Amino acid sequence: MYSFFSEISRWLSSPFADIAINSKIALLAALFFGFAGSVAPCQLTANLGSITYFGNKYMNEKLAGIEFLLYLLGKIAVYSIFGFLFWLIGQNVSVEAIPIFVYARKLIGPLFILMGLFFLGLVKIKRISFGFKLAAFVRKISDRAGNKGGAFLMGVAFSLGFCPTMVLLFFGWLMPVAIQSSYGMILPSVFAIGTAFPLLLFFAIVIGLGLDRSLFKHAKKWGNVIYKLSGLLLIVLGISDTVTYWEL
Repeated sequence: MYSFFSEISRWLSSPFADIAINSKIALLAALFFGFAGSVAPCQLTANLGSITYFGNKYMNEKLAGIEFLLYLLGKIAVYSIFGFLFWLIGQNVSVEAIPIFVYARKLIGPLFILMGLFFLGLVKIKRISFGFKLAAFVRKISDRAGNKGGAFLMGVAFSLGFCPTMVLLFFGWLMPVAIQSSYGMILPSVFAIGTAFPLLLFFAIVIGLGLDRSLFKHAKKWGNVIYKLSGLLLIVLGISDTVTYWEL
């Protein structure tokens, strides 16, 4: 199954990677490397999951702009830290040098499944042990008005999932460009924004076409149905993701 996702990723990311490699502008290269990374095998389901999560909140009029920005800041924080570590350690960084990449990527699938179970109301927070509270926290804060911490943590969690494609894009292609650039320290942040391209595109289409107004009129009527369907979709994504990455 990983090979299947890799083929899809290669087909989707090739145009972005080609533009990035041929670009003489470091900022543009970083952005397009991020675009390519957004459809990497380890990021496909993560981006679909974020679209499902934020799309559900948006349809139910629960999504605040600051929450969306904090999700992006979570991603920016992770890649900025990795970029800083690269500057300190050098080009010997790899999956073997940072084992957390492997384990973090395998947790994304179970995280989606738990989020889906919470959306369906099949799992109660009080019964979740400490080890599962990160996944439970995302669902818990989605029902808390004004609590934005979960969006930031979700951005962090989804960014920790690295696969060979992301390692190549970030450490193999982006960071050498960053080292040679006078403003290289900001390139990991630009890359992070690029990895959220599917989510940004989704909301650009919804808002740009004015779909938000028409959807809001039916949000209360269909909100519960959408909520349940979102839960089912997250579970399906989680199972697919778990089967794919736990067999590696």
